[in-house]
Amino acid sequence: MSSRKHVLLFCFIVISICGFSGGIRGTIKGDDGNPLAFASIFIKQTAAGAATDLQGKYELALAPGQYDVLFQYLGYETLHQKITVGTDF
Repeated sequence: MSSRKHVLLFCFIVISICGFSGGIRGTIKGDDGNPLAFASIFIKQTAAGAATDLQGKYELALAPGQYDVLFQYLGYETLHQKITVGTDF
């Protein structure tokens, strides 16, 4: 019974932490306004990244702070932006 309580406590802590995490999300579009599928997003400070889905949408969970973000897509110029992440997206 004690191990069941520990598992429930662990799940509660993980859900609580995930509920208070922030990050970035958005849609990447080309010059013509069409979404860019499989564009890459790279966070320099964490060496983490993501790719957009077929609709050009992405989401990255990040702790609050300042980050250098690179947006890349083959055939387009790389976009570098400094962002500040709070406690929400």
